[in-house]
Amino acid sequence: MFYAFPTLNQAFPEEYVTPKKGVYAVRVRFDGKEHFGVCNVGSRPTVDCADRILAEPHLFDFNGDLYGKEVRVEFHKFLRPEVRFASVDELKIQIGKDREEAFLFWKEKA
Repeated sequence: MFYAFPTLNQAFPEEYVTPKKGVYAVRVRFDGKEHFGVCNVGSRPTVDCADRILAEPHLFDFNGDLYGKEVRVEFHKFLRPEVRFASVDELKIQIGKDREEAFLFWKEKA
């Protein structure tokens, strides 16, 4: 089973307070529009253990290029803490579950 989840990989500026490490339901705003998705905040322990905290939003309804654009990410619901998985395959399965949980959260808000 293979899942592909394109993300907007962002580092937090030094002067920003970073959210608790974990997965969130998020609203992302750019170009005067809002999009909904799921976002991991953390150091990517299963993949490469980044040396700083990153935000990696995945948008449900967007497929395009946002390089160079100003993007605002709003964290709305904490879904689970960041976890190191035994394999990338386990991580991909969990991301699919996280995506579904965040999707249902936003669907209930509509």
